[in-house]
Amino acid sequence: MIMDAGTATVLVGVITTIGGIIVAVIQLRGMRQENKTDHAVVQHQLTNILNGLFRVDSKVDGVTDRLDKHIQEHSEGVFGGVAKQRDTD
Repeated sequence: MIMDAGTATVLVGVITTIGGIIVAVIQLRGMRQENKTDHAVVQHQLTNILNGLFRVDSKVDGVTDRLDKHIQEHSEGVFGGVAKQRDTD
C-alpha cells in the first residue's frame, strides 16, 4: 500500500486522536477514584471537627451551669451551703 503525504497525515491524526481518547478515559477513571478517596478523607476530618465541637459545647454548658450557680450564691450571700455576711461597701 502506497500512501501520499496527505493520507499519512490523516492517519497519524486519527491514531493520535484515538490514543488521546484512551488516555483521557484512563485518567478520568483514576481521577474519580482519587476524588472519592479525597472526599472520604475530608468527610472524616469534618466528622472529627464536629465531634470536637460537641465536646466543647457540653463543657461550656457545664461551666455555664456552675457559673450560674456561683452567681446565684453571690446574690444570696450563700457559699458552700453556709450563709455569710455580704459586703455592702
